[in-house]
Amino acid sequence: MSVVAKILIVLNLVLAVVFLGASASFLGQKESWKTKYETDTAELKDKNANLTTQVAEKEGLFRQQESAAMNYKNERDTLAAKIEQAEVDLQQFRDNYNKLNADNNRLSETYKNALAQIDQLRQDLSNANTAKDSALAEARANTDTANNAVTEQKRLESELMDAQDQIAGLEKKIVALSKELETAGVMLQAYKDKFGVISELVSAPALTAKVSAVDEKLNIVVLSIGKDEGVKPGYEFTVYRGDKYVGKVVVDDVAKDHCSGYSKKELQQGPIQVGDDARTRW
Repeated sequence: MSVVAKILIVLNLVLAVVFLGASASFLGQKESWKTKYETDTAELKDKNANLTTQVAEKEGLFRQQESAAMNYKNERDTLAAKIEQAEVDLQQFRDNYNKLNADNNRLSETYKNALAQIDQLRQDLSNANTAKDSALAEARANTDTANNAVTEQKRLESELMDAQDQIAGLEKKIVALSKELETAGVMLQAYKDKFGVISELVSAPALTAKVSAVDEKLNIVVLSIGKDEGVKPGYEFTVYRGDKYVGKVVVDDVAKDHCSGYSKKELQQGPIQVGDDARTRW
């Protein structure tokens, strides 16, 4: 065998030994790497599971935070709307306050005026009470006078009723005598036309009277004197107003304190009036 062959054999042996050692070493490392791989894989799985759990937790937390943020946004929008409404309400309150303040000023002025009016009314009431007291005092002082006035009024009313009765009687008598007077007047006028004016129908003493009533329609004149003064039917009175002649009256009815007669129309120079003077002689 050649040296080269021997060298090749030796090299083969050396290489075989090296290969065997390397294979043994590689096999040992392979088992170690497998165990490490399995261990690392298990650790990675654990880490992945942990990360998945953490991610899920983070996602849940994010969703909670997102929901909370949405709630915060809604609350913020609601609060902003409330603030805006509050500003509107505040402005309305200010407007109402200004209006109420103005109304209060007017009411204060009205109140002052009312107080002044009340004071004036109290003063007027006091004055009225004073006047009332004075009037009551005067009324009490005049009680006797008032009673006397009532008594006098009753007396006058009684006299008035008597006078009314007398007047009613006279009116009836006047109506009854009116025709007779007309007839007598016609006859007297005819007599005067034939014989002239008669100065006196009956001779009468000097008497003075006042005309107290006149009835133009019935031609009746009432004088202020009667039987007490000596008046008799047929007396003729001449009527004057001041210095002016008015007419003549012939007495045809005599009472105690007055008499009545008719006016001679043909001799009248004006209407006979109440208050005129009448005399039988001048």
